[in-house]
Amino acid sequence: MKPEKFVRNISDSVINENLNVYKDLFETTAIDTVSDEYWKEALGLYNELDSFQKEVLFKIIRQTQVDSISNILGILDGRLYLEGQSSDFELTYDGKKLNNDLQDIFLEIDEESRE
Repeated sequence: MKPEKFVRNISDSVINENLNVYKDLFETTAIDTVSDEYWKEALGLYNELDSFQKEVLFKIIRQTQVDSISNILGILDGRLYLEGQSSDFELTYDGKKLNNDLQDIFLEIDEESRE
């Protein structure tokens, strides 16, 4: 697998698929069927939003996902470091190194998807 394919798969799975799961959960879950307090609060808030505000909420969720993935890829690429990290990570697949430009590739893919 090439780095571009790896990053596209992450983007599709983590961002696109998960965002659709969130949308479906918020749109189809009845608050009276939920026992988890977090979800009750989240659904209560969501149900009070108008359609524009709901759209903005999902944009915020998406951007949070993008920022989180970008930071993780930056760590794998050696651009960001974890506390106590003393050497770089090496991400390999089938014996080939993937990381070096993963964060840049991801941000390019994300920018293309917004156009």
